[in-house]
Amino acid sequence: MIRKMYNYMKNTWNGEHRCLALLASLVVLIILIFATDGSMHFGKVVIALATTTVFLGGIAAMSDTIKHAVIGIMLVLPPMIMEWLSTSLEWNNAHLLLVPNLYSLPFYIFLIYVVSSYVFHSGIVTQDRMLGAICIYLMLGVMWTNAYRVVYQLNEGAFSFGLENSDSVVEPYRELLYFSYVTLTTLGYGETTPISDHARVLAIFEAITGILFVGILIARLSGALNANKNTEN
Repeated sequence: MIRKMYNYMKNTWNGEHRCLALLASLVVLIILIFATDGSMHFGKVVIALATTTVFLGGIAAMSDTIKHAVIGIMLVLPPMIMEWLSTSLEWNNAHLLLVPNLYSLPFYIFLIYVVSSYVFHSGIVTQDRMLGAICIYLMLGVMWTNAYRVVYQLNEGAFSFGLENSDSVVEPYRELLYFSYVTLTTLGYGETTPISDHARVLAIFEAITGILFVGILIARLSGALNANKNTEN
């Protein structure tokens, strides 16, 4: 059964469009986070659907080997189940909301590892590999967002949000997502600021990760360009 599912995913998504579904799901997730009222039940359902789409897109991107696909499925089932339980049961307890965010971190770490191995592997830089590089960058922002949410759910004073009506925010997912990408790109607008030491340490490492990723990607593209010139000569 597992092998049949793997062969289907491999034949469907591998090749030139391995990372396309993952990229589309990440873009949809970011748009829906800011277009949907996450404090209402319908908004939470929409966000859960978008998150599930990212999970499925990640599994499709991992379908290069059956080993990666099986590990990905094993890692994605706990956060996916807990995400829907928290949405359907309308959990408001911070410790219960902590579970899906905490469980999702190993999946995102492994997904970034698999896609990075594909993107930075020696060979010609294809269009799909470039899409994979964009996916890695977007996934870094989502992964750090989940890490920030874990810190926030353990300590609500870990962040200071520049909101006029902060009391109406049930869980500031969108603010933490915004803060994550602002930190990843080292823009530092300052609306949301880390207060606790744990939050500040995470912000430091995310900023370093964003700078290193861009530098490594440029080095990879430069190396591939030089290799192509040497081959032509």
